[in-house]
Amino acid sequence: MAKRLTQEEFLKQAKETNPQFDYSETVFKNTRTKVKVKCEKGHEFETLPKPLQKTNGRTCPICNKRSQTSSYSDEPTELYFLQIRTDDPEFKYVYKVGITKETVQERFTAEDMTRIKILRQFKFQTGKPAHDFEKEIHKALSEYKYGRSKPLSYGNTELFSENPVELLGLG
Repeated sequence: MAKRLTQEEFLKQAKETNPQFDYSETVFKNTRTKVKVKCEKGHEFETLPKPLQKTNGRTCPICNKRSQTSSYSDEPTELYFLQIRTDDPEFKYVYKVGITKETVQERFTAEDMTRIKILRQFKFQTGKPAHDFEKEIHKALSEYKYGRSKPLSYGNTELFSENPVELLGLG
């Protein structure tokens, strides 16, 4: 029979795998009972324990939903181009193209912002044209897709090995 995981053992595993969350109110009972955690922006959510133990870079579902729904919102939306410092010896920097209805500083954690340099930003009155432009850019950059390491605590999609601002002449 497998040894039952203690509160301390669970917290140690979760903090090692997903240090971006606050576990101060987390009570671990068993692997089938959801636990409460808080993201760096203060959103509280419940999840089963296993993803926190096993899945590195887990994202806050509230932040993630806000990011995804912003692409088609009626709210002002920003398309951003970022340079991100990595620990990958072959790629000192990778580049991210994304959209948000927040500022880049609000979208990413303070720790992630130490790795990020904003290269270019475009502001749109609504999300649909920002989303459409973003998809065109992703398609144009598909041969430069980067997926070796995860330099950010979340949001490691839409990464490219070459500078899209230079490649697309958007400087």
